[in-house]
Amino acid sequence: TQVKYEGEIVNGVPNGQGTSTFPNGDNYVGEFKDGEMDGQGTYTFHVGVKYVGEWKNGKQNGKGTYTLIGDNHKGETLYGWGEYPEIVWIPDKGTLPKYEGDVENGKPNGVGILIFPSGEKYVGEWKNGERHGQGTFTHPNGYKYIGDWNKGYFGTGTWYDIKGNILKKYVNGKVTYTVGE
Repeated sequence: TQVKYEGEIVNGVPNGQGTSTFPNGDNYVGEFKDGEMDGQGTYTFHVGVKYVGEWKNGKQNGKGTYTLIGDNHKGETLYGWGEYPEIVWIPDKGTLPKYEGDVENGKPNGVGILIFPSGEKYVGEWKNGERHGQGTFTHPNGYKYIGDWNKGYFGTGTWYDIKGNILKKYVNGKVTYTVGE
């Protein structure tokens, strides 16, 4: 079967507001330009993930939010980035984070916030879906890592306790100082 489109058409292709329903059950409601999703829109994946945000040339691009919706997998949840998210099953729905921020080509790029239900939070730079650049990771107990990230891992930075005392220092991902040494 084919994609079903309802909405504005200019020169024989979707332009303006419209809705596309895909054969696999995915659904997009939003703006189109020259036949592509482009502008503000909401894409609901049949697997229970929703992306609300900006689009360019048919891809998530700009500011957007990914969230889990429904309970399509009997307690399993889905987490991933991408035009059609890579599927990684997580057994506990309560472990799924929420991302808000810049998106490019379907992945976090630029500046964004990742919040986990446990209270952990990352605020900072992203590149190709990974924490990369300057950022702050805050643990629910108040401890913080502030510094550089490299492809999702600590780069050069410092861990602090809740009172701001230095616990550890990292240089290029390696611990160079630990309290008590």
